Amino acid sequence: MSKLELENITDFYKKISKIQNLLDEFNHFWAKELFNQIIKEIEIKIETISERISIYNILINIWESYVKNLVSDLYSNWPLIYDAYNCIFEILSVLNESNRISEIGIRLVKIFHKIKFTNNKNIAKILESLALLIYNSENFQKSLELFFLSFYFNEGFLQTPSSDECFKKFNSLLLKLSTDHRDILLNAFLFEIYDGFFDGNNIKFQDFTEMLYRISFQNFEFTLHKSMQKISQHSINFQEEIGLVEETIDFLQMIKEERWAFSVVKIYSNILYKLNKNQKLEKFIYSFIEKSCKHGEYSTALKTYSYLDEITYSNDSEFQIRSIKIWAKAAKNFRKLADKSYFVSAIKSFRELLKLPKDPRLFQDFTYAFNEYYRLVRGRLNIDEEEFWWIAFHRSIFEEGFKDIAELSAKNLNIAQLPLFESMINDGIQKTIEMKTRLAKTNDPIDIGGMIPSKIIIKLRIPANKNMKMYSELIYTSGFSKPELVKIDEIWKEPQLIKLYMQLPFNNPQIENLNQSQISQVQFGKLAFLFLPQELRMFFSQLNIGKDHVPEIFIIMDEPGYPFEMLHDEKSSLGTKFAFGYRFDEPKLSPEKIVIQDQPEDVVNLKYMILAIGDLNRNFPKIWNENDKKYYPLYPFPESSKQLEFLESKLNNLLHLVEKSTFLNSQSGTYQNIEKEITSGLYNIIYISSNLFYIEENPLHSYFITPDDKIINLQDILEMLEFAQKHNEIQGIPFFKPLLVFDAHIIDRSGKIISRSFNQLSNISKLVGSKNNLGILARISIEFDEILKLFLSEFINRLFLRESIGSALLKAHKQLYRIVKSLEKLDEDNYSLSQTLLETHYVFYGNLFNFLE
Repeated sequence: MSKLELENITDFYKKISKIQNLLDEFNHFWAKELFNQIIKEIEIKIETISERISIYNILINIWESYVKNLVSDLYSNWPLIYDAYNCIFEILSVLNESNRISEIGIRLVKIFHKIKFTNNKNIAKILESLALLIYNSENFQKSLELFFLSFYFNEGFLQTPSSDECFKKFNSLLLKLSTDHRDILLNAFLFEIYDGFFDGNNIKFQDFTEMLYRISFQNFEFTLHKSMQKISQHSINFQEEIGLVEETIDFLQMIKEERWAFSVVKIYSNILYKLNKNQKLEKFIYSFIEKSCKHGEYSTALKTYSYLDEITYSNDSEFQIRSIKIWAKAAKNFRKLADKSYFVSAIKSFRELLKLPKDPRLFQDFTYAFNEYYRLVRGRLNIDEEEFWWIAFHRSIFEEGFKDIAELSAKNLNIAQLPLFESMINDGIQKTIEMKTRLAKTNDPIDIGGMIPSKIIIKLRIPANKNMKMYSELIYTSGFSKPELVKIDEIWKEPQLIKLYMQLPFNNPQIENLNQSQISQVQFGKLAFLFLPQELRMFFSQLNIGKDHVPEIFIIMDEPGYPFEMLHDEKSSLGTKFAFGYRFDEPKLSPEKIVIQDQPEDVVNLKYMILAIGDLNRNFPKIWNENDKKYYPLYPFPESSKQLEFLESKLNNLLHLVEKSTFLNSQSGTYQNIEKEITSGLYNIIYISSNLFYIEENPLHSYFITPDDKIINLQDILEMLEFAQKHNEIQGIPFFKPLLVFDAHIIDRSGKIISRSFNQLSNISKLVGSKNNLGILARISIEFDEILKLFLSEFINRLFLRESIGSALLKAHKQLYRIVKSLEKLDEDNYSLSQTLLETHYVFYGNLFNFLE
């Protein structure tokens, strides 16, 4: 999430708080004005889907709470209630939440019916309008429920094209079932409608079905009418027909009709619950959910989780462990879906159950549940400060045994005064330390038959919004190696940790000494360790690292989301060896072969050939300036010529490593010259710095404009390289797969420069890199200053000294960060580490372990 988006989210929450305050004061008009403003802006300013959904849900809750305060005087407040419901329905329409529109609408109608606010005919019209509002030919069940209710209150059929289509589809579904299964489904469905609306008041189920049966005479098709007749005369005793109920559910799932099966599932589940067959009930429900998800019926799965929670909820227990397990399973099931609304709903239900129990014996269960909640939301939703300290509290006691962090967390949570608190901490930490000691003795990954490792390599992959991976390799003096790939079921992202880091004295000039700081540097280090995934902490704890085998740790990140110093200790030889932050497209963590440091002489003496193309459309197209009475270039890009000048100067100083360097600029970079050089197939690096006109529909069609006013797109470049490879193979001429490097302004179709075009660069890198085995590097060209010259210079040096692409980038970043950090301390205004991160943020696609050919 970008800094700008975080600022927008903060601004939205301030506005939402203001809407809440205005509605608390019954200032409806200004609350509605502010609401309209938020609705217009939210889709534009908030890119993260989960944050959008969260804001929408908060707004719905605010308006619903406001309506509850108004319904006590429904007659006087009706215009305000009507307008409030319009606001709610507007949000739900954006979210495409037809079920919630139905639920909220029915709640309002039930109030009307209960207090006799209006007559039955008007209630029928409201129900019909709701049915038409949410009607969907693919999912017509909710509309059908509302149509049945509207017919009942109207005491007659209300004919519309949508109701005709709805009942035609329902009749078609019934025809797929046998007569017995048909009756079971219809009875269960009608009972669900009746039970949901009338709440067991003085209207009986038989009265409801008899009215619908009378309406069905001339209006329903024969199949539906016949089943209605049976049910109105004699409602099914489901407990006596339990075998038939099971058959109906199985058949509906077999024909992938989970939404309809759910009506029967509720009946069947109630029977099992009354018979106290809870184990069979859970097994049945989870099996039904699994099949629903398999068929893509996630809304039905979510409803089923909710229903299971509802019927197994116990008012006797202070801490609902059973409900927590249900929603933890739901969140885990939904978290990988593209539609995040299901995950957000499940995790919200989970979080609402996490209330501090009064019974100290339940305290440990509470913190374990909090830790599981965190593992599920991490990297998907942001946690608040209180949640952060609960996680630190749990992990410090029950996973790592850090008493000082447990006490610090308790202080921030204000829980130190709880009964048995001190003994719980001491007992918990003692058990944790004993367990860790036993594990260390029995599970040391270094010790293999007394052999001593000569080298330990650890590569930690931290992708954006995906689970982490860790590759470790222990290389022993005997030549034996022990590789291992660990997949980690957690995303590494913690804004609260970064917030704490920025409060440390050396990051905050306002803190003059450690006593003013909330935490010490040692405590922060322990917290940073605690917030690593458990799999990593266990691995490092079991690794008895001595001075003879300090590991080389490579941290491969998608985005520079963590300050460099949090990953790299420059003062300690035991710190992380290399760390960097820029986007990768799933690089391989394990090399195909171990690289030997001592290279053969013929490899060491290799010389390289470089093609640099830049500043292509510097002088055109031009635009007329009326004030100056002259033409100016529309897309000036002076940085491009600076980059070419720097490269030329740099390569002239590396003649012992460079066989040939060719530079094509705004005069020589014609289409013909570019084609001639690329199709030669002789270059190890092709460096292009120019305006790139981006094509959204197919990024490979994104193009450069040559000085002779011709277009050369990325697909053309790939085809030229393909031609060169085939031609050179036939002629027996060496062909090198070049490393492609783009330093570009990305320009969209409207002619606007896309300033933060990481997504566009990623799309280009994937498509080009997948066709070019060596790889592609791409960067948004912002400003070509001395800092970037240092970075590029170090990167080229490392590449030419036979280091892999990944290693060259790592070391270039390491060198750069050291210099910038020292400059930042001297001159804060001119040198910023975060700005440098942005300017050197290369998008890379390819194998990290490849060398220049």
